[in-house]
Amino acid sequence: LNRAVIAAKQEDDWRALYGFSLYMQGYLSALNRLAYDTYDIAGKANSKTVLVWLENYCEENPDDTFDTALVKMSAEFYPNRHTVNPR
Repeated sequence: LNRAVIAAKQEDDWRALYGFSLYMQGYLSALNRLAYDTYDIAGKANSKTVLVWLENYCEENPDDTFDTALVKMSAEFYPNRHTVNPR
């Protein structure tokens, strides 16, 4: 993820970051459908906030996989998830 962020910022090449974003959205969508009592795992966080969280995690834990980062993010966001549609 970190190389994708650098490429996006320095080289204006967003392809890899877009791929990570799509993967993240699919993961979150599946989690929202399958996790008990969860409507939206991200709660009040938007996609950009989630990606920034993941970027920071990956920077601090360069040996972890992106999947591990998603699991850690899910565990951290879980207490603040929406359990029903907030609208």
